[in-house]
Amino acid sequence: MSKDVTGMTVPIAKIRPSDLFTRKIDLAYVDQLVEADAVDEWPEIILEQYEDGTYGLIDGQHRVAAAKMLGVTELPAIIQVYETEIESLIASIQYNLAHGLPLSRDDRNAYIRMLQKEHKLSLRDIAGIMRCSHETVRRALEDKPKEKKEKTTKTQEVECPHCGESFEI
Repeated sequence: MSKDVTGMTVPIAKIRPSDLFTRKIDLAYVDQLVEADAVDEWPEIILEQYEDGTYGLIDGQHRVAAAKMLGVTELPAIIQVYETEIESLIASIQYNLAHGLPLSRDDRNAYIRMLQKEHKLSLRDIAGIMRCSHETVRRALEDKPKEKKEKTTKTQEVECPHCGESFEI
């Protein structure tokens, strides 16, 4: 169970992708957030604090990317403290399932494989976390992961369509 610290504003420069799993950023979705320019209406991002004073992003990577493009330097956040790595991973999955951009099939399957192979959870436990049937979990485990054609990184370089400035997101 996590312990929450709310009402904080965190410098974006101190936020980094989670050490556990990071989804590929959907630039079209980031553009929608930039176009709406409604930072004050976004929900707080969810972070966990690391020992080095930086924060791992549990939920809100598209909002952080859009904020960078808008020149925002801080975002309101909820800091959560997790007892274990699996708690942190489950929280990230469940936040992503609850709102925002839906998980792609590849992301869902990657989470399922990670929960089973690295954390040795049962199909039924994984199904509960992923909010799907254990048959869906079984099929996902039978699917072969797609081979990556190019090296993937946790950050992407993009150009802001509004100001032309380049950002790493």
